[in-house]
Parts: sequence; C-alpha cells; structure tokens
Amino acid sequence: MTKMLHLWAALILCCLGTQAGATDRYVDWNLSAGDGVTTFASITNAVAAAVDGDRIIIVPGDYYEQALTIGKSLTLIPSDGSGVIDFHATINVATQADGKVELVSIHTGVYALNVTSASYRFNITALSCQFGDVNINASHGGTGANRAEFHLIDGTISTNFNANQNGWDPRLIRSTVGSTTTIRCGDVVMSTMPRLVVNDEPDGNSAEFKMAIIQNEFSDYVEFRNDNHLVRMANNQMKNLYWFMWNHTSGSNDIINNEFVTNAYIHFPWNPPGWAHRFYNNIFGTTYFMRWAVAYAYWDNTNFNWCDTENNCNCGAGQVDIGDQRWNGELPYFGARNMFNCTSSSCCSGTGIGSNINFWATNGAAFPNPAYGGFFEWNHNSIGLPQPPISGSNPLVYGEMGNGGANENGGSPAHEFYDLDLTVNDRGRAGGPWGYANFPENTDAKALIYDLDMPADLFPGQDVDIRAKAYQRN
Repeated sequence: MTKMLHLWAALILCCLGTQAGATDRYVDWNLSAGDGVTTFASITNAVAAAVDGDRIIIVPGDYYEQALTIGKSLTLIPSDGSGVIDFHATINVATQADGKVELVSIHTGVYALNVTSASYRFNITALSCQFGDVNINASHGGTGANRAEFHLIDGTISTNFNANQNGWDPRLIRSTVGSTTTIRCGDVVMSTMPRLVVNDEPDGNSAEFKMAIIQNEFSDYVEFRNDNHLVRMANNQMKNLYWFMWNHTSGSNDIINNEFVTNAYIHFPWNPPGWAHRFYNNIFGTTYFMRWAVAYAYWDNTNFNWCDTENNCNCGAGQVDIGDQRWNGELPYFGARNMFNCTSSSCCSGTGIGSNINFWATNGAAFPNPAYGGFFEWNHNSIGLPQPPISGSNPLVYGEMGNGGANENGGSPAHEFYDLDLTVNDRGRAGGPWGYANFPENTDAKALIYDLDMPADLFPGQDVDIRAKAYQRN
C-alpha cells in the first residue's frame, strides 16, 4: 500500500538547542551588573546585545524593566527549564521575514504582548506563558507558505487574544483566555474561554486550510464570519453558536460531537449563497433556533425594522435592527424583550412581538432556508431539527436521520465517526475520533495529533491521502 502523508501544521517547539554560531546569553536579576557580553542583570540589555539565533537564558524571578522590544530571532527561556520569569512590563515583538521568537515561562501579569509588525513566514511560539492581553496589530497579504504563525501552548491570557489580522495563523493549544479570542484563521484546541470570534479574510472561498476548533469550552458563544476556510468544530462544550458566513463551495463545515448546554441559542442567516454543513452526533440541552422577526415576514424576511424597549422605541437613525438575519448580518439580541414594528407610524404603539420571540417547536427552526442550494445534514443528534418543509423541488439537499435515543453508541454508524475503541460513535464530547481518549494529559514526550483526516476504508493497492495537524511540546 502506498501512503502519502500531508502534515498540515506541525507545531514543533525545540528550545534547548542553539543554531550553529549562536550564543547563549545569561540574565540574573541578582547581579548588580554583568559583563555586557554573555552575562547581564536585565533582560532588556541581553536582548539588545543578542543577534539572530541567540538564546537568552534567564534566572527565574522578578524583572522590573521598561517595555521590551524584540526585533530579532531569539529564544527566551528560564535557566532551570521550568521556573517562572516575571517580567513586569509590556513585550513588543517586531517581526522579520523568516524570523522566529520563542518565549518560555514568561509571565507579564497585567502587561500585554504586542506584535507590532507583520512579515512573511514569521513564527512566534509562547510556551507556558502568561500575558494580560495579546495583540497582533498588523496585517499582511501572505497566503499559503507565506503566512505568519502564532502558537500559544499551555498559556494564559487574562483578558483578550486579538489576532484580527490578515495573513496570520494563530494556534491556541491547551490555553485559557479570560475574555474574547478574535482570529481570522488558525486552530483552537483544548482551550477555555468565554467567546471565540472568527472574522473574514479578503478574497473568496479557499480549500487551502480547514480550521480545527476541537475539545474546547466556550461559556458564552462562538461567532463565525469567515467564508475563506472550512472548519471542523468538534467535541466542544459550548453555549451559543452564531454563524453568519462560511465557505460554501469547497467542502463541508462539520459540527460534530459537541455538547450544547441548556438555554443555548443557534443562529444562521436566512439568505446564504449556499449551505455546506454537517451537524452530526451532537448533544443539545434546551436549544432555541432563532427566528426573530421572521415570524411575521417568514422566509423572505423583508421586514427588518424592529425596535426593542431598551432602545426606548427610538426609530430612525437610532433604531436597533433586531430582525437582521441576513448573510454577514448583525449579532442578534435574544431573551425576553418586547419588540415593536418600526415601520408603523409610531413604533411604540406598533405591532408588538412580545416576549415570545424565540420560536422552537411551534414554528420550526429559522434554518436551513430551502430556497438556497447546497447541503444541510442533521444526523444522529440528540434532538431532531424543527425545519421548514423541504422537498425535492427545493434547491437545498437536506438530510436528517437517527436523531434522539440513547447517547452511548447513538452517533453515526459511519466508520469516519467511530470511537477510538472501534465501536459506534457515542454522542457528545467523549465520542468519535476527536474524543477525550485522543488527548492524553502528558504530551511532552511525543507529538500530539489533534486533527486527522484519512479514509475510513482501506483497500489493497490504494493510495492513502492522510492529512493531520500536530504539535510537540519540546
């Protein structure tokens, strides 16, 4: 059998070796002064003296310095390999083409890590680090092999991770973000945060990259607005899902083996260019499929003008466009709010929707709209989807089967969804090829494959196209 292996993204961090001709420079906060060549009392002075490829080896402790700018390819690591370097200032990284910066066990407290420029093929890795914020502040037009990468592994960000820039592939592995993560590409794996926002990059649909959002905990929502890259959203615990844009031409967007907590809201636009979704093997608590003003305008949803009482029925320039469910529309409000038709002469006395705005079993789900083509599959989930009538005369190819029943062995029986013990897929986070069993706690000694695509059925003489994403911690 011939095998062709394509490793999409191997995140390999090797901090203990130096490049030929590179220098180790040592920093010790206990020193009153160093020799200015290989020993230093401050990290700032060591970085200033270093050249590309050097290692800055730092005695763990507290370093009270001014903001640090790193504009070279350097590795900053603790002298004992694991101690914490408390750097009480902001760190700015100025990128360079083909450059690499590696940070190990650097803690900045409330201070930020800022990436102040963007260059082709730049790579920054932060292992076991803690920052107040992380901000990537510059875009570039790099595609394919020219893209820049940011890897946060076993890290903590107190507030926001903001990588809302073009040409960057951030990857968060086993990390925690206190507030919002905003990206345009990349992977989020085994991490915890309230909110994940995936914004759009320029250009159109691309089959070049499939994002992996796997084994995370999202306590508030995931908002997806990207039509460039397909996505696999697997084995997450999550609440609300707002999906405004997606790649609808290159393959499938997979929502597989997730667990949606109770009182979750799922929102899709009413007028996509095309559907391309597979919902398989998910567990849902009490879930609301959001309709809003669609209840009055039904599928054409031409009546977008709805005010809420919190806006004091202020129509005109100040109105809140509650009913906007269009492609790349606004983030919808939800909850028990009275809403009024702003197209009437007086919106405060116009037609009231009342508080029952989240229609569930009575009126069906607000998606998928069968007037738009593509495919939408809702199979082997814990509940059925209350969808509108869909027939062979509709452009949409719709599939639904195997919903409800027990969760153990209750997922799809197709081989691609099998649990690792080769039994039928269990619904929920523990089931399927991206379940808990595939994510061991100790991954220091070997590469961890966190996303894998390969054929489920193999035949003699077959060429096997295996695509995987992995990282290795040391």
